This record gives sequence, structure tokens and C-alpha cells, in this order.
Amino acid sequence: MQRNFKKYNFLDGFKNGGASGKFIYGECGGSWCLARTLTDASGTSFAMSGLLDLKTTFENPKLSLGYRLGELTTDCPLGKRVKRFVRTNSTTLA
Repeated sequence: MQRNFKKYNFLDGFKNGGASGKFIYGECGGSWCLARTLTDASGTSFAMSGLLDLKTTFENPKLSLGYRLGELTTDCPLGKRVKRFVRTNSTTLA
């Protein structure tokens, strides 16, 4: 996985966009890419873009996807309110 990210400069796109102040929206797998690390099922951790202070893991996977209502606290490119966003149990705060 890490080799593919390096080959295509995939994570550099996230980092460069964030550093230049671009708005980046990540949902589901996109939020994993914005995290500091991603840990696979074998326990091996990989550095991700680090734009969000999150760790994501597949070590003990749970299928618990679902939509939850959310509300933005400040104006942003998404608007004043977000009607829906994806919540997964595979992301934990660092």
C-alpha cells in the first residue's frame, strides 16, 4: 500500500493542498487519507497525510457504517450546515 502511495505522489497532493490553504473534504476512505496513520489488519502502521490528528485502523474491524446528522459550527465551503456525513468506527482520535 505505501509503495503505491509513493509511486503516484498520492499523499503529497493532500499535503500540498492543505499547505496552500485549499479546502479538502474527506469522507470514508478520504478521511483515512487525511489522518496521521493507517494501521492494517496485521498491525502495520503507515504514515498518511497527517492533515487531521487522527489514527485509523483495521486491526479489529467492525462493520458499523452509517449516516448521522451533523452541524457545522462555523461557515466553510460546505455551507452553514451539513445534512449528512459518514461515521465509521475505524477512526479514533489520537
